[in-house]
Amino acid sequence: MSKKGRKITVGVLMDSADSYFNQRVITDILAAAEEKDIHIIFFFGGFLEKGKTSGTISYAYTLPDSSIVDAIIIFPHSIAPYNPKTTSTILLEQYPDIPVYSLFCSINGHYSMSTEETGAVRDMVQHLTVDHGYRDIALVCGPDADESISRQRENIIRSILREQAISLDDKLIFRGEFTEETGKQAVQSILTGKHTYPEVLICLNDQIALGAVSEFRNHGITVPADIAVVGFDDIDETSLLPFSFTTINYPVWPMIVQMLERILLDAKGISQYQADSVIMPAEFMHRESCGCASFPEQIEEKTVLHARNPRRASLSLLRKEALFRKNLEDIIEIALSSSDPAPFAAFINQAAIAISRTGDLAHGFLDTFSTQWTLSLLKHPDFDSQVFINSLFVDAFRHLLQSHRTAFARANTRRAGALSFYRAASDILSQKSGIQDTIRGIGHHLPELGIEEAHLVLLQPDNPNNGTIYLSYKYGIKPVIEDKKQKSTAVQGLLQFHKEQIQRPLAIIPVARSNIVYGYLALSLVDKEFEQFALIQDLVSRLIESAMTNTELQEHIDKLTQKNDILSHLSMVDEFSGLFNRRALYVSGRHRYEQSLLSKQSSAFIFLDMDGLKKINDQWGHKEGDIAIQALSGILKRSFRGEDLVIRYGGDEFVIIMINVSRAIVTKSLARIESSLAHFNETQEHPWKLAASWGIVYNTGEDASRSFEAVIEESDALLYEEKRKKKGL
Repeated sequence: MSKKGRKITVGVLMDSADSYFNQRVITDILAAAEEKDIHIIFFFGGFLEKGKTSGTISYAYTLPDSSIVDAIIIFPHSIAPYNPKTTSTILLEQYPDIPVYSLFCSINGHYSMSTEETGAVRDMVQHLTVDHGYRDIALVCGPDADESISRQRENIIRSILREQAISLDDKLIFRGEFTEETGKQAVQSILTGKHTYPEVLICLNDQIALGAVSEFRNHGITVPADIAVVGFDDIDETSLLPFSFTTINYPVWPMIVQMLERILLDAKGISQYQADSVIMPAEFMHRESCGCASFPEQIEEKTVLHARNPRRASLSLLRKEALFRKNLEDIIEIALSSSDPAPFAAFINQAAIAISRTGDLAHGFLDTFSTQWTLSLLKHPDFDSQVFINSLFVDAFRHLLQSHRTAFARANTRRAGALSFYRAASDILSQKSGIQDTIRGIGHHLPELGIEEAHLVLLQPDNPNNGTIYLSYKYGIKPVIEDKKQKSTAVQGLLQFHKEQIQRPLAIIPVARSNIVYGYLALSLVDKEFEQFALIQDLVSRLIESAMTNTELQEHIDKLTQKNDILSHLSMVDEFSGLFNRRALYVSGRHRYEQSLLSKQSSAFIFLDMDGLKKINDQWGHKEGDIAIQALSGILKRSFRGEDLVIRYGGDEFVIIMINVSRAIVTKSLARIESSLAHFNETQEHPWKLAASWGIVYNTGEDASRSFEAVIEESDALLYEEKRKKKGL
């Protein structure tokens, strides 16, 4: 915990600054942290899951410790979109002495803030099906797994549709990632398929929706005139569409503010950190893309869609709009009575900031603003008052327009700078430069990206826990390039140095390629330059990799594998089954078991083996054997608690570790396995039967004599004793 009077430092664990929703979260964290005088360090470490690169850029997650940060905010759905809870739980075991706060996902044993979506989704679905009468519905999903947010949203939508006797056509359900490309591919499938053309496309995040709208437009299809499109997240980027976008808004700003307030109280000792779950409701944002607008072509060719139904409009949204209108009216009267425009100008500035953070007033802001202008003029008919009122509103419009132009200009500058940096990197690569020339080139071109301060650290070959700063850069000052090898310093000491030198919020981005971690970049965070971080990471990593291909540095690469062995502990998921792998058993499983002995908690260790896999492989082929293993994996995952460690030990062997568990719960879990096996064999059309045997070691928590290895051996022996009994029968 921090000492009284010292500025609090909070580490934020997030996959990247790539997605639009992540960018919204980053922006709000930076703004809220500035208000509360909290120092922020982002550790961008990529995904930690099956099918994703892990162990290289995930190096960032090995860096936080209590000497660097006072608390950690983790964003599980970005780090592990398939299995946010289980994967994050294992990752967080690295930080036993740092309080962890989970954002947008409830994690057992930690302070968590999440959203309740069911009410907002119900409002959306009922609006689409009742107000508009849509029946042909297409669904575009993100990462699909039991724990994923995409699966949760899909299940809610299905449940609400079933209540209305509406079913989803499987041919109109498209799965992918939370990217624009997924939206484009879904539209291509719709346009080339032979199935029913949908009336509405429900995208399970707004980034998918943006891709879908773009692809529809490429084919001359207009939204919402020809097809309705709705989404989730309420990101700022949808404001660039030629219509206001119907979506689900999440209270990102109030959640982040409340979380940082709690972190401050805990860090200062005013409150005590404890596991808690805070839930805030999401909100249906009723706008135009669902079809709630009149278009000339619709009037001629179709039945006009329903206009906005006030009874279905969000009550909280109406209250916010009414409050904004009342505050606007009050501030005009204050400005008039004092003949001072300053209060009004300050109010407009704050309103613009609030809208950029929430988006929930943006679609009605100009209407309310213009209406109040007219009402104020009618209320004050004298010449002097009207001149004053007109000047207030004209200046306000000019301010808003200038803010918009400034933001647009900055975005264009960032894009131009990124293109220039990309070209420069290509030139350096083509020249096959050495390490010093390469680093010199990076430093020379960093100003093009709008970066204010940066340090490039390369790890030492003889001790990857140490590193050397090879490049120090500050805007307006010539970059410092180390021309000779400097004495290395412990990475934790370097992080402390970055924190002290760069007073602004920090981003830590690994420099890694081809499963080798070369080092990292420590970058300052200003405005929205973080939108370029993925490009910077990729290009700098390519440049360093290219520069390190000579014989002299081959030893560096070979010895860095020592660090990669440590990093590989983060990659604990078996890609084939989706369960945790043997590494998770010996890293996380051992830790959990030994901690249970220290705290005298009960535990259960189950060694499980599939019956008859060899027969399946021999008689029906290895493809059928793979299907059997995956089917059993799915049954095991569904049969245990979210906090239990379910591991594919290898082949057809599995291990389950349960901590703080009663015998009754263990028995119920095993009964669920038996029931699921029976159901599978009754309902699946396979020529073989799915079966399993297991051995169980249960510890009440009082017996601390058995080691981790002894428990493994004992459960393994009990398993094979059970298999021998079955063979005897």
